[in-house]
Amino acid sequence: MKRKKTAGKLGYLVLEQIVKIIIFGIMSILCFDQEGLGIVDHIIGGIFGIILAIACLYNLKYIIYLLLDIKDGTEVRRMKYQKMQTKEQGRWTGLAGAYEVDPRFVDNNKWVIGKLWFDVEQNTIENKIVFSIINWIYCRLTSLFFIEAIDRNALWKVVKRKKETSVYRGVFKGKVFKEIYKRGKMVEVVYYRRSRLIKELRTYENMEFEEEIEVRHEKNKRYEFVEIKNLKTERDYSILLQILMQMSEDKKVFAIIMSEDQVKGINKDKMVHYWEDSEPGLCAMELPELNRDTVNTDVFKNKEMYITVCTEGSDLAWDTFTHDEDPVIWNIDEGKVCAYIHISDESVEITGAPGLRELETITEKFKI
Repeated sequence: MKRKKTAGKLGYLVLEQIVKIIIFGIMSILCFDQEGLGIVDHIIGGIFGIILAIACLYNLKYIIYLLLDIKDGTEVRRMKYQKMQTKEQGRWTGLAGAYEVDPRFVDNNKWVIGKLWFDVEQNTIENKIVFSIINWIYCRLTSLFFIEAIDRNALWKVVKRKKETSVYRGVFKGKVFKEIYKRGKMVEVVYYRRSRLIKELRTYENMEFEEEIEVRHEKNKRYEFVEIKNLKTERDYSILLQILMQMSEDKKVFAIIMSEDQVKGINKDKMVHYWEDSEPGLCAMELPELNRDTVNTDVFKNKEMYITVCTEGSDLAWDTFTHDEDPVIWNIDEGKVCAYIHISDESVEITGAPGLRELETITEKFKI
């Protein structure tokens, strides 16, 4: 009985694809089959015809994939849930009589079509192709311009959306989707690998997900960038601090702490200069390098902090740093700054001069 229900649910999704293929196919033929029209109309019709033909083939792949998947069987994996889109099962396979509903308010006993986004380790061929194209564009942009970390991360989120996520589809009772939406985090998914059609979803009360350390390293002619996420243990902070100490040896170091009433991890007695702004919590300082006398691992507990490490012989002075309209010094590619470090409760970001040995060390030490 259960097998019949599963077959019915999958059959519903296959039928939806067949209906789409027929509609897109007919529309594509109509766009190409034009008589008595001008050249411009033929060109426009041809463009739309090609787009619709691609859409037709794109939906056809699900049926081909599913035939191959049925032969190979399902896979089971625990995946990190991101978001979902749900539609009540309609009379015409989702194309009519169906509408989007908030997962929190779906009826427990109603059949619902679900589109779920998960973080995945093994990506699809299509996503890999799209990611490689977007990543190439991203690398060219960061090579041509000196893009600030906040903008670079915004660009990277667009890039990695294709790299690290994939969409899965299935039909289940509303109760299943409500449970996933409420608990989030990890879900055990029984699915067909190529078509990404879900056969079964399992949620557990005590299923937890431990975030692994994530290191991203970018290189181009102007600078290098390393982002480290999910640092947790004192050991991780200790290793990173040792590397930063090596980076700042015999160099001037300027630091700004944002929106924090108490400076953490910095020995005020060792400061060369200390400046506190009228804005509550904002302060800046100059240190004679990062070493055991000036900082400890508590420096990573500041809510948000910026550290500028000058190159040897840099002419950057205290007065210039504190009175500059934009104290964020972006002169790495001009040889005046060795590295610029952003510490927050989400990650540690380091923008450094090209070929900086310590950045290579970080990627090696924190490689999972």
